[in-house]
Amino acid sequence: MTGLLIELKREDNATVFVLSGRLDTLNAPGFAQKVESDLVSSDKVIFDLTNIEYIASSGLREFLTICKKAQTSNTEVVLKGLNSDVKEVFDVTGFSQFFNIED
Repeated sequence: MTGLLIELKREDNATVFVLSGRLDTLNAPGFAQKVESDLVSSDKVIFDLTNIEYIASSGLREFLTICKKAQTSNTEVVLKGLNSDVKEVFDVTGFSQFFNIED
């Protein structure tokens, strides 16, 4: 799989984005645009990264932008299902400290 698939779900009071594939330079901008409107209209946004096989620095940058926008609208952002490689990227770059990361 070379692209990024984004599935939107609603669970209780949360918006859930189920991501699959690669979050790289080619699809990071489209990813940010797709989730932006739901950030301000939800109390909680969950990103299920179980099926993300790769994340580039551009993907990390988009997550940081999402985090900042969520803070201004008092939206909780949760990342869950990070595989060991993706979790390591978040840890090594220091991005783990900005997010609530669940297993």
